Parts: sequence; C-alpha cells; structure tokens
Amino acid sequence: NNNNNNNNNNNEHKSTSPLLSNLKKACTNLFAPFTDSTGSPTTILPGLFLIICIGTILGVSLPKESSLPTPWYRTFSSIIGYIYFTAWSISFYPQIFMNYRRKRTVGLS
Repeated sequence: NNNNNNNNNNNEHKSTSPLLSNLKKACTNLFAPFTDSTGSPTTILPGLFLIICIGTILGVSLPKESSLPTPWYRTFSSIIGYIYFTAWSISFYPQIFMNYRRKRTVGLS
C-alpha cells in the first residue's frame, strides 16, 4: 500500500514537471539577452530591440511634459527618456540572475 502512495506521488510530480520545465525555459529565453555574458550580437540585439520597443510604447502612451515647446518635441523627449529609464531598470537584472544560477550572493553589490 505504501508503494502505491509512493507511485501516485511520483505520477503527480511528473505531471507538473513539464509545465514547470516549460515555464523555466520560457523565462530563460525571455531574459537571455540580459544575462548573456559572451557579448554575442545574436543575444544583444534582441535585448536592445526589446528595450527600444518598451521605451517607445511608454513614451508614446504616457503623459508628456507640457512645458516643452512642440508636441513632436514632447513625444520625442518622452520616448528617449523612457528608453533610458527602461535600460537603466533592466541593467540590474543580470546580477540577480547570476546570483540565482550560482545559488550564492558572491559579488552582490
């Protein structure tokens, strides 16, 4: 009877493992441009593109500084500002992911 319970627990664990495995793969692929330490253009360029897209979407959709002279200048300034903000925010993620992979906080600053 104990073996049946053990087998049931293993089957339940196996049924959730593919979901967790796929979720982990998706997160790894999503953050690959921000955690690649080789400097490969194939991983850096998608990351830069993502930063520019996020900054542009925020810059176009959020309120603009009304004291700037023209609507075009307001929008352009807002886009540049949000691209900078996005890049600055994302710049902290690689250390978090490296510490998670190492399972240690060596080099935490």
